[in-house]
Amino acid sequence: MMTEYRGWIHQRQKELMRQWYARLDESARTGWPPAICLMISGNCVEVLEAFGIVPLYPEVNALQLAIRHQALGPILAAEEFGYATDNCAYVKADIGAYLIGVTPTG
Repeated sequence: MMTEYRGWIHQRQKELMRQWYARLDESARTGWPPAICLMISGNCVEVLEAFGIVPLYPEVNALQLAIRHQALGPILAAEEFGYATDNCAYVKADIGAYLIGVTPTG
């Protein structure tokens, strides 16, 4: 029973992430729905979503890169760009991914 539950949750989580990234991709390609970057996920995101705005969390991008073992290249790219080695790795991963064009949303 526990295996089925974890399997269902895992599949549902993957589907929600796929839908979220699809909305972000649509926003990047067409400008609609509008998207906004939030540095702290504690912001009142529900208000933004009520207006049809898609939130983008840099830490989620960095986490997705780390899960896929793709974070080192972007981190090094951010450091080469000038970010200090002691800066937060998730910020460097997200900035570096943007710089070299490997963000999860393209």
